[in-house]
Amino acid sequence: MSGTAFAISELIARDVELKPEGDGWRGDCPFHEDRLHGLHVSDAVGTYMCFSCGRSGNAVRWLMDRHGLSEDDAIAHLRNDGTGT
Repeated sequence: MSGTAFAISELIARDVELKPEGDGWRGDCPFHEDRLHGLHVSDAVGTYMCFSCGRSGNAVRWLMDRHGLSEDDAIAHLRNDGTGT
C-alpha cells in the first residue's frame, strides 16, 4: 500500500464502482464520459490513472479534483480517518 494506512481503492470506490483487474482495479472515470473503464487504480503504488483522459494522481489529488478540497484540507481529511470520508 505504499506507505499509506489504507488502500487508495477504498477511497476511490466511494465514488466509482471498481472491479478487480490484474494487479489493480478498473472503473469508469468520473472526470469525463467514460464507457471504456479507463480508470485504473493501483493499491501497490497508491495511485490512479485514467487511460482515456490522462487524469492521474494519489489520494490527495483525488480528493482535490473529485471533491474540490484544497491540498491542506485533503491531507487533513485523510489524516482524520485514513479513508477520506
